Amino acid sequence: MNAASVARRSAKLDTVGHGRQPSRLRTGPEFSVIIPVHSRTSQFRDALDSVLSQEFPNFEIIIVTNGSSPETLSIIGEYNKLDDRVRAFFYSDNTGNACRGRNRGIIEARGEFISFLDSDDLYLPSTLLDARAAFIRYDTDLVAGRASWIVDGTRIVDNMQTGSTNSPSDVTMALLMRDNPFMTCTVHVRRDVLLKHGGFRPSQRYLEDLELWLRLAHRGCTFHYENKIFAKYRLHSGNTEIDFITEKDFWFRQMWLIYDTPFDSWGI
Repeated sequence: MNAASVARRSAKLDTVGHGRQPSRLRTGPEFSVIIPVHSRTSQFRDALDSVLSQEFPNFEIIIVTNGSSPETLSIIGEYNKLDDRVRAFFYSDNTGNACRGRNRGIIEARGEFISFLDSDDLYLPSTLLDARAAFIRYDTDLVAGRASWIVDGTRIVDNMQTGSTNSPSDVTMALLMRDNPFMTCTVHVRRDVLLKHGGFRPSQRYLEDLELWLRLAHRGCTFHYENKIFAKYRLHSGNTEIDFITEKDFWFRQMWLIYDTPFDSWGI
């Protein structure tokens, strides 16, 4: 699906809720929590439970499979029956990263705000409530928070240990050109902003999240980095980025080449 067809489709779907404050006219969910999944079980259940336990209840969960195993598909069926806020979309092949799943979720979303959560990470009970408060208070396009790490010992990164956190910083083009200040599981974005400027580029196999943040900043979108922990990030041997991290320099160069070019394909 190309960007033009997405814009036409979205114009038909979105009839309320275009104000900067959460719309009182909206009848659907305020947040759409997008969870792409390949093949996980217990960690996937934990991720889903962390969303269903939110203090702010007006959300939907959009699961998008990526060549998932029968065990994972069974969990999706179970949660789909458990709560009608859970929706699922299915791909039988594995693309190797989360771009397609996140993009499909953005297109299918009914919420005013898009929230990203990977299938092995966890929200805190107040995550959506705190993100919503920040959108209202700061009238911004993107809200992110801090992350707390869960380290199981199967992957060692520097001195990271369970309970380690990152710190908020001023989000500038200069920072985004060299580093990713956010964990994607802490990021929430207005859906209309993503429909206007595009989602995750399928061609950017690694650092695809940073390329999106950089593109949004380049186009004048506003960011707020909340000094609260929004999510717990699992650091383990199953992290998808392990497949690409040795090519990090290459993907940084690719990002610098394309972030200011038109977004032309959602890859869904």
